[in-house]
Amino acid sequence: LSMGRGEGGCYTGKDSKTGEFTARRREFDRVREPPYPISAVASCSKDLECSVLLWPPSREVWFSYLPEMLLVCNEAARRYAQKNSFKRKNDADGVQSKPLGLEYIADRIDIDDPLNGYMVRSVREGWLQGFITWTTFTTWHRDFEWNSLIREAGISDEDKRIHIWDYDNSLAKELQSQERSGNPDDEGIAWNRVAEISLLGALGCGSTLLRLVIEELERDGDY
Repeated sequence: LSMGRGEGGCYTGKDSKTGEFTARRREFDRVREPPYPISAVASCSKDLECSVLLWPPSREVWFSYLPEMLLVCNEAARRYAQKNSFKRKNDADGVQSKPLGLEYIADRIDIDDPLNGYMVRSVREGWLQGFITWTTFTTWHRDFEWNSLIREAGISDEDKRIHIWDYDNSLAKELQSQERSGNPDDEGIAWNRVAEISLLGALGCGSTLLRLVIEELERDGDY
């Protein structure tokens, strides 16, 4: 696992020559695998006993943890499949879903504004057991619309069978009514009252991290 210069990070802006709005990758320093086997990391308990909750203070710190975050996602998927004899589901377009990719994780750390998040590490070894980030939902599509009933929403038939979903589109309509501001040709359109969980990967503590963030968002009242 390595990400060399020119391989990571996506940012948006206007081309200096054409004036067109494009998405481009910017270069980052190479990152390397952590010095411990991810398969040896113990699953975290729901109450975070023998673990510590951390708040990475900057993007640079988050970037330094990229390899660990990727491997945690892959290991979580492997353990789930092993435990449940689970076959990866197909998305709405028929393509099999997969754990988070390195480029996607790097892009979110690079462009999410604000970037908020927690990490969980084992107290004794300091090994990563989980992480979560959230931000203000932003889109660069002028005609973006919340709609749970169209194929592009990515809700597969399997999802509809096994999960509670927005079958009457009422949640989508409520989201569509929220305030937003910004320019899709510059900083993007920010939905100022809509929070997005952008990254989540965990070995046993995923639900704990999600509840923690939801409780924090509800308490602060910014979203």
